[in-house]
Amino acid sequence: MRGTFRGIPHELEDAARIDGAGVWQTLTLVMLPLARAGLASAIVFTFLSIWEEFLFAVTLMTKHELLPISVGINFLKDEAQSWAYGTLSAVIVLSVLPALVLFVLAQRYYVRGFLEGALKG
Repeated sequence: MRGTFRGIPHELEDAARIDGAGVWQTLTLVMLPLARAGLASAIVFTFLSIWEEFLFAVTLMTKHELLPISVGINFLKDEAQSWAYGTLSAVIVLSVLPALVLFVLAQRYYVRGFLEGALKG
């Protein structure tokens, strides 16, 4: 996000201040719309890192209702230590769908934001 905000010209912020916009107005009306691509990239990265969290959930979570789906997939073994492949396949497809839908919706902004933050301007 730092690279994205540094890539926005300071003249736009100064122009908003001259036009009478306060700090919050400048942020919400000028800076955030210009940083939309970087925000989309940060949201996708954060969502995927939270979605795939396994070790933290297994170690520290005590309520089984709050465990993420990755832990639930691990619990699909029955008592004979064999996998129910039909159920397992369906659950894995359903667990991948939210991340896939988020990426497809934010793909345009994701690629642009990834490149904006990487270039030094």
